[in-house]
Amino acid sequence: MPARSQSFRRILVILLVPAGLGLSTGRITCAATLASLAAESAPQALQKDDQPETDPATALLQQGITLLDKKNAQAAIAVLEHSVTLAPDRVEAHYQLGQAFEEVHNVRQAIAQYETVSMLSPEHIDARFRLGLLYAHQDDPSQAIQSFSAILRINPQHHSARYNLGLVLKKAGRPDQAQRHFELVLAQNPSHAGAHTNLGNIWHDQQDLQRAITEYRAALLNTPDHLMARRNLAMVLLEQGDADGALAEYAQAIAFHPKDPALHAEYAALLRRAGRTSEAELEYRQALAQLPLTPEQSDRRTQIEAGLRELFASQNAQ
Repeated sequence: MPARSQSFRRILVILLVPAGLGLSTGRITCAATLASLAAESAPQALQKDDQPETDPATALLQQGITLLDKKNAQAAIAVLEHSVTLAPDRVEAHYQLGQAFEEVHNVRQAIAQYETVSMLSPEHIDARFRLGLLYAHQDDPSQAIQSFSAILRINPQHHSARYNLGLVLKKAGRPDQAQRHFELVLAQNPSHAGAHTNLGNIWHDQQDLQRAITEYRAALLNTPDHLMARRNLAMVLLEQGDADGALAEYAQAIAFHPKDPALHAEYAALLRRAGRTSEAELEYRQALAQLPLTPEQSDRRTQIEAGLRELFASQNAQ
C-alpha cells in the first residue's frame, strides 16, 4: 500500500467540548466527546440521613437544590456549604455542592466534593461518573480511568462508563484496550455510533482503511447525521482516491448540518480540487455567511477568504 501523506494520520481528540471549526480536509476527527450520564443511573437516595427531615442541614440541602434548579449556582454554593458544615457526612449535600461548583466552572472544588462523596459512599455511581468526566477534562487520564473502571466494577453493564473509558484509553495511547471496550459497548448496543466511529479511527490508525470504512458506515446506518463519522468516511474515501465518494459524503453532511461553516469550507476545497469551481465558490461564500463575526473566528475567516482568493486566481489564469 502506498505511503499516505502525514496530514491524513493526524487525529483530533475532543473531550468534553464541542469540535472546533477546523478547515483541514485531511484529518480524521476522533468522535471523542465524552458521553453524558443520561439515564444510566437514577438519582441516588440520600444516604446517612438519620436526622429528622426538619433539621437545619436538611432544610439547607433542599434550599440548595431549589436554587440549583433555578440556575442560581452561586447562591446554592453558599447554602450547601453551610449544609455540609452542619452535617459533614451528608452524601447528597456534597454531591449537590459538586454540581453547583460545576455550574460555575470551578472544576477543582467540584472534584473535591465528588471525591468526598466517593469516600462516604463508594458505590455512588453518579459521583464517580462526574469524576471521570472532570479528570478527563483536566487531562488526567490515570484518574479518569480509575473512576470509570470503578463504575464498571459496580455495574459492568454501564455502557456510558465503558464508552468513556475507551475514549480515555485511546487518548492515553492504549488503543488495544480501548478497542476492547468499544467492542463491549457494541455488544450491548450494536447501533452505538460513537463506538463504531472510534473503532473506525483505530482501524484507520492501523492503516486498515476498509475496516475503518465499515465502522464509519455502521455508525451512519442508524445515526445518519453523525458528523464525525460522515466526515471521517469522506476523508478515508479521499485517501483511497475516491473523490466522488468523498464529495457525496460531504454533501450528505451539509444536508444534515447546513449551518456548519467548517463543513462548507472543507466541501469547497474538495470541489475546487475536483475542478468544480463555480460550486466551490458558492460553498466558500456559504462558509463566510455562516461564520460568526467574532474575534475568535477571525483566523478562520482569513483562511476561508484566502481559499476564495486562490479560487479566483486559478480561474483568471485559465
